[in-house]
Amino acid sequence: MKKKLFIPLFLLAMASCSQSEISSSDRSINDIVQVSDYKYLGDLHNAFMSNAKSNFSYIDDSYSTLSVDEKEELVFRFNYDFALTLKEQMPNMTTDELYRSLSYYKEFSNYKKIKSLLAVEIAETKAGELTNCDISSILSDSIIGLEALPNIKVLTDLAYNQTVITPDAYICLEKVITLLDKSNKGLISDAQYGTELNIIIDDINKAKYKVGDPTIETTGPILAIIQSSYEWWEENPDAAEASNKIPQVVALDAAGAVIGAVGSLMLQEGNVPDWGKAGKSALWGAASASCGAVGKLARLFK
Repeated sequence: MKKKLFIPLFLLAMASCSQSEISSSDRSINDIVQVSDYKYLGDLHNAFMSNAKSNFSYIDDSYSTLSVDEKEELVFRFNYDFALTLKEQMPNMTTDELYRSLSYYKEFSNYKKIKSLLAVEIAETKAGELTNCDISSILSDSIIGLEALPNIKVLTDLAYNQTVITPDAYICLEKVITLLDKSNKGLISDAQYGTELNIIIDDINKAKYKVGDPTIETTGPILAIIQSSYEWWEENPDAAEASNKIPQVVALDAAGAVIGAVGSLMLQEGNVPDWGKAGKSALWGAASASCGAVGKLARLFK
């Protein structure tokens, strides 16, 4: 039985949309869903990336006087202004909802902070300790604090232990997290990362999940965003100022997507999750994390 957690009022507005943006279209509930069906989230994510690369103002010595909080606020305001230009693509969100959704992931733009959540070695020792803790107290603030948040392996283990995600979704995310760990450590090449990511996606697609299936609704948005991110970095390698290897910066995007989707599902109440909310949360988490590693933006946190 899924553990019920308290959800604050502001999160009811976060990324609000239908229970599944896939099923809310003209698709039948008997239709098979593929990862590519969530590509619209990846496209939106990449739009944020391109905007950060092309339009963020030059970083000069004056920025060195800003506090970390002020730098994170600067990136958030930049992303929010751009998000407003995409409002027509998100008709179910009000301006206030969009503001709250993006501000929730404000700290994700600091690549040094989110990179620390990729340290999966300590996951096994902490998973048991955190199982009985009130994870909602960590996730329920108006801005999620990355220093208090467990790493993505612990968070995923906790979600699985509370039956928030299915066994198949857990297996998929375990593969993703293992890939991110290798990426973060610089143990694989760009080509190897792309090959292993495609294998994970193929495994999900071969299962032929239908509209509304919790496994594809959990993993589809995450994988689509990660795939789009990898493609963007391949086309824009010169934007990787936070790292010399594309897979290492892609890992930041992916971590944001995993935390966004899994965290959203853990906070939701009731027996029928709002999959659209989880998908949009994956988008906001990934977009915030990735933009902090792009070009001039990355220099803010060096």
